[in-house]
Amino acid sequence: MSFDIALSGLNAIGTKLDSISNNVANSSTEGYKRMDANFASLMAGNRPNGVYVGSASQNISGQGGLNSTGNKMHSSIMGQGFYAMRAPDGTMQYTRVGRFEKAEDGYIIDTFGRRVQGYGIDGALGDLKVQTGDIAAVATDRYDFTMNMSAEWEAVDIEDPGFDPVNDSHHSNSQTVYDALGREHTLTQYFVKSSDKPHEVTVYYALDGDLIENAGENVTSTLAFDDDGTLNTGSSNFATLDIELVGTNNLNIKMDYAGSTMFGGLDPLATTDRPNGNSAGTFVEVVLDKNGDLVASYSNGKRETVGTVALATFGNANGLQQIDNTSWTQTAGSGNPLFGRPGQGRGELQVGFIEGSNVDITTELVVLMGAQRDYQANSKVISTSNEMMRALMQAV
Repeated sequence: MSFDIALSGLNAIGTKLDSISNNVANSSTEGYKRMDANFASLMAGNRPNGVYVGSASQNISGQGGLNSTGNKMHSSIMGQGFYAMRAPDGTMQYTRVGRFEKAEDGYIIDTFGRRVQGYGIDGALGDLKVQTGDIAAVATDRYDFTMNMSAEWEAVDIEDPGFDPVNDSHHSNSQTVYDALGREHTLTQYFVKSSDKPHEVTVYYALDGDLIENAGENVTSTLAFDDDGTLNTGSSNFATLDIELVGTNNLNIKMDYAGSTMFGGLDPLATTDRPNGNSAGTFVEVVLDKNGDLVASYSNGKRETVGTVALATFGNANGLQQIDNTSWTQTAGSGNPLFGRPGQGRGELQVGFIEGSNVDITTELVVLMGAQRDYQANSKVISTSNEMMRALMQAV
């Protein structure tokens, strides 16, 4: 009986040693989670009859260290969650290794060719894909501009026959706008404080150096401010610039000055200076940001978010089924995955880093020494049982 019990111990400890060996071998494997063999009593009726490895578990919740790669398509999850990956056979797999890249067909994949799951620009969850072709030119049709118009400007008489909005302006601002062919034009704004209405600023416009007119009159916006220096949008008039161009459709730009102020002691500094539109461009690269957004860059300087990496959490992450050293699939014990964006009840992303193994070599050596002592003890039981049996046979 003692021989069988000790033999079961040796078998169980052998499995334990395999687990320790696997941990040590994967101490440098990205995203690897420490594995442990869990012992259970082997019963014969109501009597203990040895030991066996009842289960193997991984320390999935243990955070691994960070390994810097400098690659803006690599990321590590700081906290809970898994990257969701669709394998080539269609199965959904979950991992902590965020080593991503763009495939030739535009899909975002990992080093195993699995497609990263996330939210597209339409908000739907699925395979993330980047449109890598050229983007068409878009004409500017809106211009958001916010600035403090200094209350200390010395007002001028805009009705004076010698008034020149270019030379007599208090401040000017130039920005690039685009026509329907993607050609660049310089739109300049000239800000003038009127002497007959000291709480108003008149804005004049020039395109490529020529003042914009309508029926022989300068096109202007009127910005009216209350006594507290805030813009009164009800009394203001924001212009829509209708500009005739040669060889393409007219430019039609709606100006918006909401949020502008007239305070003293502040320099005229634009806090918002944002016309839309762009020239034609070609795809340059896609990078990942800390919010999980995939941001595509184009040769025309345009950057746009083309998707967001999703993170999956489980009610019981330890119930996941291991399919390799760094990947798992869901089970009835883990529950269904709950998807969301990074940081929304899930871990945040550290871009340019990959999570390393959570194996601690010192811990493994301590566990190994304990397993060796257990192995020796069981071996001693077997040898002692063998000696007792030999002595008994000799006595007979």
